[in-house]
Amino acid sequence: MRRPILAALATLVLLAATPMVSPKISAEEPAPSITVVGSGAVSSPPDTAEVNAGVITQAATASQAMSQNSAAMAQVLKALAALGIADLDTLVSQGANALGGIGFSIADPAPFHEQARTKAIADARQKAQVYAAAAGVKLGRVIFIRDATGGPPRPMAGRVMAMATTPIAPGEQELEVSVSVTYALE
Repeated sequence: MRRPILAALATLVLLAATPMVSPKISAEEPAPSITVVGSGAVSSPPDTAEVNAGVITQAATASQAMSQNSAAMAQVLKALAALGIADLDTLVSQGANALGGIGFSIADPAPFHEQARTKAIADARQKAQVYAAAAGVKLGRVIFIRDATGGPPRPMAGRVMAMATTPIAPGEQELEVSVSVTYALE
């Protein structure tokens, strides 16, 4: 019985002599910063159009309708090939009587996206400067940039009726970019 008590006392003496190390908890505050979202947009007329067109015929038999459709579509395709482009008026005048799904786009939107990104960064900086001035601090360096853009350009497309006199206006394509920028505050 004496041995267990001596062992327990020896353990207590060793523990008392050993310095206790506790993890250092940092009470440092994070560096002051501000995060803002900037947006930029650029509009441009489209340079590409896509039209879905076809021919619809009615006949006494399916075979006759198919034959008439094939002849009408061949005439439409021949006229388009001669022009080198898909001209809506040519489609209709050559027999296409089912039009729809007209879409306009920009073949190479990259330069417009770059312009919109530049505008978005400038917008973010302007917002951050306003907030910093209002808070009585100075805007510092950029800490982080994140592209917050979602989705393709917004086309302004219209619906079309199958009539040669229906005007089609391609409108403008608006390319928008949003960025989230975090600035240090001094």
